Amino acid sequence: MNYLLVGLGGFLGAIARYGMSCFCAAHIGGFGKWPIATFSVNLIGSFLIGLIIGFFNNSTMPQHSCYLLCAVGFCGGFTTFSSFSMEVFMLLKEGNYGYAVSYLVLSFLCCIIAAGLGFKWIES
Repeated sequence: MNYLLVGLGGFLGAIARYGMSCFCAAHIGGFGKWPIATFSVNLIGSFLIGLIIGFFNNSTMPQHSCYLLCAVGFCGGFTTFSSFSMEVFMLLKEGNYGYAVSYLVLSFLCCIIAAGLGFKWIES
């Protein structure tokens, strides 16, 4: 059952990830070679996982199944750290050092802050 929950969450997260990529391509575009879709997904996913973990830390309801579905499955399927890593590598390989460094630093800082904000939002 646990595998099914993670799989279902991952399926939904992957669909949401693809939808976000399509949305960004159609409505936001990009900033040169800077990967806005992956950045947005990682930022939103970090906030969501902060909300989920914060909720479960403050809840008396059974957590394990919801945690597997939402945090492990959905957030795991939605966020794209492997894509992020490859995009940073490709930017460096192509000599786009400014884009690579700004994307790397902003992604780490903003996503850690987003996770903390999600957690704190539930705590308050």
